[in-house]
Amino acid sequence: MKDVLEEAGDRRTYVPRLRGGHEAFRSAGKAADFTLRDYWSWCGSDLLSNTQRGVMAEFLVARALGTAETPRLEWGAFDVRTREGHGIEVKSAAYWQSWPQTEPSVIEFDIAPRTQTWDPLTNKTETYDRPRRTAKAYIFCLLGDRARSNPDPLDIDQWRFLVLATSRLDSERPE
Repeated sequence: MKDVLEEAGDRRTYVPRLRGGHEAFRSAGKAADFTLRDYWSWCGSDLLSNTQRGVMAEFLVARALGTAETPRLEWGAFDVRTREGHGIEVKSAAYWQSWPQTEPSVIEFDIAPRTQTWDPLTNKTETYDRPRRTAKAYIFCLLGDRARSNPDPLDIDQWRFLVLATSRLDSERPE
């Protein structure tokens, strides 16, 4: 299945479709001997890295919400959208990372309100006079525990998910 470049008037919108991994790279119109799955394996195997762990947390939330059939979009105003259209901000942390550590990491989440958001589907930026949070809720995803220095991101039982309505976050931590 190919991605779609939709055209509407003077606007072009790239809409990614889910891929299966079997798609081959091509050169001179012929399939190369490696696939998208090979690329995914090469770039995404360090599941404890901050970047990959964060994307995995978004995936687990999207699966739980039943919306993982739509590919993730980078840099949007929020990370996952519910079936009802509500934006969910997903935050990820872990006590132990993929680099050598002598003690567990301090768990922190960036929850600061923003003065700007960008929509990757329309390429439109919205600027606010006062900083705000645009998601309906935040889901904080914590991998592992302080005692075990070798967490397994594929073991869902090692994740903790804490859900907080943005309205409560705004009232208790407005800034």
